[in-house]
Amino acid sequence: MKKAPTLAQIKARIAKLRRPLHVPYTFNKKRPSGAAHFYYKLNDSWGIKFRIPTSYDEGNNHGLRGIVGCWRRQKEGHRNGIAPPVGELVVITHMGTKYYGYVTAHVFTFEGWDLPDHPTPKQREYAIMYRTHQRRVCAKIKEVFGIGVQDAKFGNFGMYNGELVAVDWGCEGFGYNRDYIDGRMFPEVAVRG
Repeated sequence: MKKAPTLAQIKARIAKLRRPLHVPYTFNKKRPSGAAHFYYKLNDSWGIKFRIPTSYDEGNNHGLRGIVGCWRRQKEGHRNGIAPPVGELVVITHMGTKYYGYVTAHVFTFEGWDLPDHPTPKQREYAIMYRTHQRRVCAKIKEVFGIGVQDAKFGNFGMYNGELVAVDWGCEGFGYNRDYIDGRMFPEVAVRG
């Protein structure tokens, strides 16, 4: 695996872009997006998970606090074998918009992969195998963090080094308020506003 890009390399690459970083809530093969975050691929090994900017983020550091919480949860998840590795936190202003994010290893996700109404036996076999591994990852998340996963859809999991890992470490996926999770799991960064 290549080394994670430095912040200077990331900023130089994004400065060359002549379009916004974020695309509206959609699945796009080059830049998958969820309701709160989107992924920007840097190379075959690394990308950046950015928080989708909102008007609410600026005045109260909501975007920064949210991305720090995701970064810390994913870092702890990686230590426990249920998440890809993370690099450094990233704050970038591009085309007048401030983006908060962090470097994360590139993962093959199952976004958009759903069983047809009448699956073949092979499709059924793959789905059972996937769900079995997914339940193992969800059980480990509950063991490590003490809370269950509320958003266990295909696109929130992926393959990293031959293992199924979780890629959605936002609070929405856990079904709890962000400050509660950050305060419970990482008391040193609990920021109440």
